[in-house]
Amino acid sequence: MRPSIDVILAAWDGRRLTSLAHRLAQPVVDGGATVEANALIDAIIDGRDMGSPREDWSARLKVKSWLIATTATLPDMQYVEGDA
Repeated sequence: MRPSIDVILAAWDGRRLTSLAHRLAQPVVDGGATVEANALIDAIIDGRDMGSPREDWSARLKVKSWLIATTATLPDMQYVEGDA
């Protein structure tokens, strides 16, 4: 049985996201660090089958929305669009 993305996200919180981001972070010139959103999304989904390509894309968009909302509550993280 395929887990829903809601069930997967229910297991995540800001502390767990922060820990994941620190593990995946790449240093940048100004002394900070960056993590690609797709790397976070892949790690959260963790290879689970999200269904058809359309269902997978929908799940990934839901995780992206969750990332944006969650990082807004974390003082040491900021979500920045890739083309910004």
